[in-house]
Order: sequence, then C-alpha cells, then structure tokens
Amino acid sequence: VTSALAYVSTYGGPVPDKAGASLRSATFRDIIDIFKAIDEDGSGFLDRTEVEHAAGKLGFPMSKEELDEAFDVMDKSGDGRVSLEEFEEWWN
Repeated sequence: VTSALAYVSTYGGPVPDKAGASLRSATFRDIIDIFKAIDEDGSGFLDRTEVEHAAGKLGFPMSKEELDEAFDVMDKSGDGRVSLEEFEEWWN
C-alpha cells in the first residue's frame, strides 16, 4: 500500500485528455500493483469499501453519494465490483 500511495502522490496538475491512449507494459505493471494494494481482501475485485479506504488514505474522503458516483463510473458491468480490466480502463 505504501508504494502505491507514494506512486499515486507523484501525480498532480491538470488531468490530460487520454482518449485513445494505450498503456505501455511498465505502466500496466504499475496499475496491477496499485490494484492489488487497494484489493484488501485479495479477491481480485475492488468493492465499495476498498475504494472508500483507498480514497481516504490518499486524502480524498468521500461522502456516500460521492463514493457511489465514483464507484459506478469504475464498475462498467454494474455487478457491484470492479475488475482489474475495469480499473485499468478507468485509470487510463
């Protein structure tokens, strides 16, 4: 978790338009590492509680409404959990 938090904290400034961007192999490895750090129970999926914990640890505590909105953006399939593929798509 510590390395994931350190990695994420290196980003700042305006958010670039990444439409059509693709991940390089090293970057994809970083996303896998971050995903695993957030996946507290090791299920291979992120649930609302894990996303809430990660946001709080990164200094972005969310209200229930904010969490629901953010989670729904990540959970493209609507099955109540975020897969690595959904997380990658959201991240990219």
